[in-house]
Amino acid sequence: MIHVSLDAATVRAVQFSAGSSSASTSSFDDRRRIFVIALSFTGAAALLPEVVGAVDQGFVAIEGSIWSELRARLLDAPSFAERAAVAEWFLEERTSAGTTGQSPFFRAADAIASDRWRGSVADLARAFGCEERTLRNRFRQDLGWAPKGLLRVARFNRALRTLHPGSWAGAPDTDSRIEFADEAHFHREFVAHAGISPRAFVEAKRRSGEPMLHSVVLD
Repeated sequence: MIHVSLDAATVRAVQFSAGSSSASTSSFDDRRRIFVIALSFTGAAALLPEVVGAVDQGFVAIEGSIWSELRARLLDAPSFAERAAVAEWFLEERTSAGTTGQSPFFRAADAIASDRWRGSVADLARAFGCEERTLRNRFRQDLGWAPKGLLRVARFNRALRTLHPGSWAGAPDTDSRIEFADEAHFHREFVAHAGISPRAFVEAKRRSGEPMLHSVVLD
């Protein structure tokens, strides 16, 4: 994801994050304005080939004239809809050359992240015609993720969509809780990723009424 600060005084105006498998908490005295552009693994590699895979579930500042221009256009846009249009223009301009020469394992990661693959790591390796050990090594090398870890996060994301009372992403086709061995397993995995219980997540979303999946306002 690309995080663009819309505040005037910012040290790291544009940052890239490859995501994280665990939650973090922050406390702010004032509200921060950040515009987030969500990318597929393939898209991230097309935009930032030198960064993807080098980010170990954290943030890295990205600099250069194209990123300064993107931020300037987002700052000038008077509404969310116009900022979204700016982001679409930027992505079309920067990825129009295609993804020739990219690692095929980005496609495998996108299949997991978009819920098109929910099978085992061994079956995923067979589907891409390689040994399981090769798949694991290339995921680590090319994406900075382990395939099993990415499968767990994708399952957790489906759980968020199942529980959220008003998510912008909508609920998955089936109740994701059936993907866990039992209720205790579901609860452990949810707390491991979110840092709060499923009940606390639902209550926080009902209080705030906001549709985002991956952030919670705690009292």
